This record gives sequence, C-alpha cells and structure tokens, in this order.
Amino acid sequence: MPANKKKEVEKIELSERQKFVLSAVIQSFIARGEPVSSRFIQDTSGIKASSATIRNTMAKLEKLGLIEHPHTSAGRQPTDLGYRVYLNSLIKLEELKPSEKNIIIRQLKNITDEAEILKIASNILSDITNKLSIAATPYLKNGVITKINLVLVAEKKVMLILSISDGLIRSLMIEMEIDINYAQLEAISSILNERLVGRPVSFLNTFVINEIENVTKGSFQGPIRIFTRSIMKLMSIADYENVEVSGTKNIVKQPEFAKIEDIEGMIEFIDDKKMLVHFLHERVNKKGVYITIGREHKMSILKTHSVITSNFNLGGVNGTIGVIGHTRMDYSKLISVVDYTSRIISQNWK
Repeated sequence: MPANKKKEVEKIELSERQKFVLSAVIQSFIARGEPVSSRFIQDTSGIKASSATIRNTMAKLEKLGLIEHPHTSAGRQPTDLGYRVYLNSLIKLEELKPSEKNIIIRQLKNITDEAEILKIASNILSDITNKLSIAATPYLKNGVITKINLVLVAEKKVMLILSISDGLIRSLMIEMEIDINYAQLEAISSILNERLVGRPVSFLNTFVINEIENVTKGSFQGPIRIFTRSIMKLMSIADYENVEVSGTKNIVKQPEFAKIEDIEGMIEFIDDKKMLVHFLHERVNKKGVYITIGREHKMSILKTHSVITSNFNLGGVNGTIGVIGHTRMDYSKLISVVDYTSRIISQNWK
C-alpha cells in the first residue's frame, strides 16, 4: 500500500457496528454488483439493528469516504478507501478447497524450467480465479553471477552464456566482426569470470564495464569490449523476455468491461511487455501478498482495477505472480489463491 494511503487509513477509527456494516456493504456489492441498501443489510446480514440505525451508520461511513452514493441509487457501494480499510483490518480470508490445493500442487510438481513455471502458474491463476493473471521472470538484478561461458558455434559466431544463481541461465548469440579462435575465447572467458563471477548482477553498470575494458590490453581489448557490451545488452533483454499473461478471455466476461475502449486499454497494457514488467518490478521487494486498489495506481488504465501479487523465489532471486481485475473482486478467495500458488512455487524450487 502506498505510504500516503497508509497514513490516511491509520487516521480512520470505526466502531464495531461501522465495521460490520462496511463489511456487509462490501461483501454484498462484490457478490451482487449492485448498490446496497440499509434494508438489504438488515434482511441478510444478521445485524440486530433497525433499518434507520443501519441507514445512519451508512451515512457516517459515507462521510468518512468509505462508501458512496452512485448516481440516484438508494443504495451505497464501496470506494477505493473503503476497500482499503476492509482489506487492511476486516477481511476474513477464504480457505482453499483441498481440490484447489491439489490442482496447484500437481501442476507445479517437478517443474524445473523457469519459463514453464511461469506459464503453468499463470494458467492456474486464471483458471481458478477467472481473472486476468500475470507471472514474471525472476528479477536477475537480484541474482549473483556464477559463470560466464563463450562458445564458438560457427565462424565469427559466438554464444555468450551467463549463469546466475541456482541454475538460472541467459544466453545471447553474438556476430563477430573479426576472426576468433578457441584459445582466444578461453582466455577472454577467464578474464570475464575472474572479474565478474561472485558479484551480483546489479553490480554490472557502465563504470564497471569500462574498467574491465580499460585494464585489458593488446589484441583482447576489442573482443573484450564486444563481450562486456553484450553482457549489458543481455541483462536489458532479460528484463522483458519472460512474462506470461493468461485469462485474456476472462476480461470480456466481466460486466465492468462493457465499453470496448476499456477492453482495448487493458489489452494494450498487457501486450506492452516493457510496461508490464516495469509495473511488476515495482512490487518485487514487497513482502507477502501485495494489493493495490483503483486510484492507488499511477497508470490510468488501472484506476478502476485492483492488482493482487505475491513474490516467489527461485534460487535466491524473486519473480512475481498475480491477478488483475475490477475493484469489485472476491478478495478473500483471490488473496488465498495467489499466496498459496507463490508459496508452492518457492517450495518446489528448493
């Protein structure tokens, strides 16, 4: 939750009745998609209070900015702030069914390929939640370089293989402008490994690369420059290469996407890998399940949506999975699904 929103929420103090009514409004609105009246709460929630008392309580909640009157409706619906207060202190999470847990465990069992994990995890989330789901590759800048290999695959063509942390690998094919032989590649590989192995990927920057190039003399200086620049390029490419999005078909099933421009805007967002990964990178250091709601987002396309994410760990580096949907979503179920799936991924990789 953004820091400014946290301060705003901390200032709000609710009575037990206000907490009960706010929860009832939110749960009913999520389930039915219609503004909630005091009479409906009285008839369905089990509260021991008159309709007038409930109506008075709702008026106080509205004054606090937690619920609002949509148009001329007699009922109320939650605001982004109302959802935030509910999620921070009132929500009761739904326990996943054994069958749902078994699906997650079975499908992720014995999967050791990073790309396959992302694809399966994303599919699992969209299938169980009926929401748009996202899964992003581990953030390599948090990893440690373990080995650099240079493989001559053809004349003037070299494969650069970068090993990071526990089994994560990135590779790049390099077209050389000069002839290079096995002995030269072995010598250059030794220089790169000596300088870079054991260091975090975040250590790689222009200053470090220039330093390596400057201390290398003679005939190796040119090839070293090619390979060091290729490593930097590989890191920039890696930021955007492994992102999985599933459940695009679920967008049109949501009544909130009645307008074609809303559908187009969301599809444009998830099709832009750079934008999507940048958005997820901002969440990579968040602990546990992290939820952002409506106007808490900087991006205009997400102003009416909530995003629930959780980080998983693959050999010391983090990736992220989550779901995107309208603010009117079943938070109690979705939080549990996202959290459980991320924990299973992390456990399986150990």
